[in-house]
Parts: sequence; C-alpha cells; structure tokens
Amino acid sequence: MRRNTILPLGKISPELLESIILPKLGKLNPNVVIPPRTGFDAGVFRINNNLFEVVATDPVLGIPEDYFGFFIFHFAASDVAVFGGLPQYLIYSLLLPPNTQKEKLNRIITQVDAECRKYGVYIITGHTGSYTDVPTILAVSTVLGFTTKDRLITPAGAKPGDKILITKEIGLEFLVMTVYSKLYKKVSHIINKEAAEDIKKQITSLTVVPEAILLSENGYVSAMHDITEGGLSTALPEVANASNLGFIIYEKELPLRPETKLIAEEFSTTPLAFSSTGSLLAAVPKNV
Repeated sequence: MRRNTILPLGKISPELLESIILPKLGKLNPNVVIPPRTGFDAGVFRINNNLFEVVATDPVLGIPEDYFGFFIFHFAASDVAVFGGLPQYLIYSLLLPPNTQKEKLNRIITQVDAECRKYGVYIITGHTGSYTDVPTILAVSTVLGFTTKDRLITPAGAKPGDKILITKEIGLEFLVMTVYSKLYKKVSHIINKEAAEDIKKQITSLTVVPEAILLSENGYVSAMHDITEGGLSTALPEVANASNLGFIIYEKELPLRPETKLIAEEFSTTPLAFSSTGSLLAAVPKNV
C-alpha cells in the first residue's frame, strides 16, 4: 500500500516541482520564452520580436499587518525586476478573516496604491473579500512587466569571471521577521530592545525592486536572483547551475549583522540558509 507523504512547510522542493508540477503545464505555447523551471521565479512570454512580458506571482502571508500592502506589491514586483522587467501592472486577491475592520482594509489598500504610484504601476483587476474559512490576512499578487529582448536577464546569464554582488545584509529578512514575531523572546538575549527597534525600521528595505531596475537599466548585470527561501545557500547554486558555472565566495566578506551570526551559532545552523528577501544576488561583469 502506498503511503501518503505529507508536504513539508514552505515552498515545495525542486524534486516535487519537477516531478509533479512541471510536466503538467497545459498546452505548449510557442510564445512562451521562459517557462516555469527550478530557480526561476518569473515566466516570460513574447509580445513581438523585440518586446517581452515578464510575469511573477507570490503569496503574501505572515507579514506584520502595518506593512501588508507594501509587500502585496513588492514580493512579485521584485521577481519581475530581477528579470530586467519594468513593473507595469498588478493583479491581487486579498482575503480577510471575519470581523476585519474597514479601517484595516483601507490601510492595506492605501499602501498598495502608494507603492504602485511610486513605480508607475496600475492595478488592472483583483478580488477582495472577508470569509469564515480565512484565519488571517492572506493575499496572492501577480505583477506584469515589460522588457526588450536585449535587456532580458535570467538566473542563467552569469558568465565566467563575473563578480558576485550582494545587496543589503544576508539574513536581514530573517532578523526583521524574528523581532516582529513571538520568536523574538527566544533571541532577546542576543537582540536587545534598542537593536530590535533598529531592525524593525528595516522592514521596507525588504525589496530588490530599486536596485534590480538600476542594474538592469544601466546594463551592469549578467544575472540576478532575489535571495528568498533557502537563503544564499540556495540562491547561489541555483544561479550557478542554471549558468553551468561554479563559484567562489569568501564567507568572511559576506554582509552579515553580528546578531545574525550569533543566532545561527546558537541554533547550530548557517546564516547562509536564512531567508533574505530584499537582498539581491547579482552576477556583474568584472569590468563594471
């Protein structure tokens, strides 16, 4: 008798992606330039010979409510930007638990609107509602952006001799979400109240949209990847494998806050595995 296997929490493994999901993508379409694949957080299809559309979708959950609208935009927009796409349109579904106050809804929607206006993005459709089966605020957002054929960037574009660029600190997302959660009590001897307040202020830096757009528009980059679930220890091999290259890093030179190192030591793990949304991994030509 076959045993049912319970899925682990988080994004599914590459093995399950490749065995269950990738073989079942519907009818093949010749206009799809980049279909779903391991290590690629966006898809690309052809509008015409020179114009491509980049599309990414992401769940939004477990986020401090005061910043929920910010991440409805930035999670998916970051994935579009690392492919060289300039975000243009947003679609999102916002699901609310019973008894949600109108003021809370207004705050979330106002945040989404503000980020869209900041980056010139229009919300073309969506769905919002309150349901008894929804235990907490949830959203799924999809961002669409455009790029040209010569400006399309993928994780497979790294070249021999490229330098490895990382923006912000590794594990910053982990630290931010820790100080906002119940887990903070377990690490309060490492992160004092003053440091915790400083870390909380970094929450709106958990996006790679600004730097990804800057790098791609100026032609400074061969490949990019947002360092999300699995941290640098997942993102860097994904870029290397997609590009058919190896890599060398010097761990002592990696941008890490002292608190990140201490927490990793206390829990006998590596900070390189900490989720680091908002930290951009980029392969940069050595002459830049």
